[in-house]
Amino acid sequence: MKNNFVYVFMAIIVGGVFLYVLNVSSSNSIEADQMNNRDLTKFTQGNLDAPVKVTQYSDFLCPSCSQVSLGIVPKIIEKYVTTGNVYYTFVPMAFIAPGSQLAAEGAFCAAKQDKFWEYHDVAYQAVWEDYFSKGVDPSRVPLYSEAGVKQLGQLAQVDTDSFNSCIDNRVEKATVMAITQDAQNNSVQGTPYFVVNDTPIKGVPSFEILDAAISTKL
Repeated sequence: MKNNFVYVFMAIIVGGVFLYVLNVSSSNSIEADQMNNRDLTKFTQGNLDAPVKVTQYSDFLCPSCSQVSLGIVPKIIEKYVTTGNVYYTFVPMAFIAPGSQLAAEGAFCAAKQDKFWEYHDVAYQAVWEDYFSKGVDPSRVPLYSEAGVKQLGQLAQVDTDSFNSCIDNRVEKATVMAITQDAQNNSVQGTPYFVVNDTPIKGVPSFEILDAAISTKL
């Protein structure tokens, strides 16, 4: 528990230095279907008809996002998604550093092979263990280069030929840029940013905050 607390504290501090602090009111609400009909179906989990929709906007170069995605979201999925109460969507954004763009493109390239969640897990795990847990400046993380993203693809057990071609040819570059712009146009100026049905969550949430936000919608 002590180590977990230290990790959470480090993630919030580092994230606070390099990310915008989100202090939006519930009136500035957005929903996943406002994303200009972008196809994010391979970035979802759960029952589409679930009473609660949870959307997470996230950057792979966001320290707080890695902590939330690895430590908090799995608990939400276990408690609410697997029981049919929540439909969860992950929206990859890219605005922190050039590596953010390549990492998000890797997510879409992996999704073409139905390997997004495997990529998501190895990407966040690797960047947390090797860099963010050690307080490395996100803009100085070398993992999300073309070579690094290809290595993550291998760890996610993608078909490397098609995945590497997708990265080399920047097939998903425009998609990532458009989705990032969509999100920013809808008041997302920092990550992580959660929306529970039509209610945005301020700042970096704890499990208890997300849990309470979801339970009040059921």
